[in-house]
Amino acid sequence: MALCLACTEEVGHPPVARIDVFVGSMHTSYIPLNDNFQTPVTLKGDMSADEVDDPGATRPLKYQWSIDAQYQVQDGDVNSVDITILLKGDRPVPVTLAVTDSDDHLTARSTVMIGVTIPQP
Repeated sequence: MALCLACTEEVGHPPVARIDVFVGSMHTSYIPLNDNFQTPVTLKGDMSADEVDDPGATRPLKYQWSIDAQYQVQDGDVNSVDITILLKGDRPVPVTLAVTDSDDHLTARSTVMIGVTIPQP
């Protein structure tokens, strides 16, 4: 009978990545079509957590934002829990947040789409 040493190793769980989007002061994910870097879009990752391995949130998480379009940073940076950006508004833009825990270095990702609205005639 073989002994399974790997079976006794504790396997961690990845954190959960969550994104809240605010355009201006509204909880929405749409900017005007052809906005031309005028409307602030705040991306918040503060609801992300490592609920299984660190339910008391005693260990810090690492954040990495990925924005699939031309953008300008108004506040924060791509490694902040929150970042405020400006977008061109020429198309919908996927935004991904990668959250990595500090004990197991496991990563989870969440993606939202920042859409564009067409003005009413």
